[in-house]
Amino acid sequence: MNLNTIILGVIFISSCNLKNEGTKVKTKENKVHTTIKDSFLCAYELSPKTIAVAINFNEGEEHSFFDSLFSSNAIKIKKNKVVDSSGQFIFMKDENLEKIIKKTLQKEIYIYGTKGVSLKNTISDVYYETDECKTNMIALVINFDARKYGHPLLYSNKIIDLKFGSNYKKIERKIEQFYNSEKSDYTDTVKTKVFANADSLYFTYNDDFKWGNSKIKTKCLFPARSIFALQKNGQVKRVWSNDLDLFGISCD
Repeated sequence: MNLNTIILGVIFISSCNLKNEGTKVKTKENKVHTTIKDSFLCAYELSPKTIAVAINFNEGEEHSFFDSLFSSNAIKIKKNKVVDSSGQFIFMKDENLEKIIKKTLQKEIYIYGTKGVSLKNTISDVYYETDECKTNMIALVINFDARKYGHPLLYSNKIIDLKFGSNYKKIERKIEQFYNSEKSDYTDTVKTKVFANADSLYFTYNDDFKWGNSKIKTKCLFPARSIFALQKNGQVKRVWSNDLDLFGISCD
């Protein structure tokens, strides 16, 4: 199967609302597995102590399965003790939440970093964080060798043959023009960097990798990962994107 078809198929599945799956999904565990298995997810250095794959929830009007965990009796989430407050987020841990999610995860997951792909990463813990202003997330804490693979960027359930190039200035200028053409009330001064490509698909991040440490000054307000497609007309199209809100748009 063509690589573009595989990636765009994964992107399409990940954009679907889980509530529309109806009878195809029969158990909580299957819902978690479907969400993890068929999505690109972002990986971040969330604090000096925690590198994790982030599952955002409680965003906008649409509600995913993960929203339901915190808004119904699906799982009895308790206010447990803080496990990490060394970054911008305060992370808690719940044994019931961790049990359901870890039960359905692949034993080894694939993390794409700035220097390459780490193929044998394991989930050590499952944290969660809720905030009235910033991004709410479930954090799948991973064992990741940042010295070898660089800063963590993406999780995918598929092995993707990425080319980690050293000069993407031309495509980065096109992406910058794309962002300049968008009208937005909230912008970030951190420029987009392309870290790899697969044919005409370009994998990017907006991140200075400083915000995870609350003691370091940073201008990064919306750390993001995106995928752009270079079209035949020479323009770029954003085909997938996700980010964190450190600014607190909902409280602005």
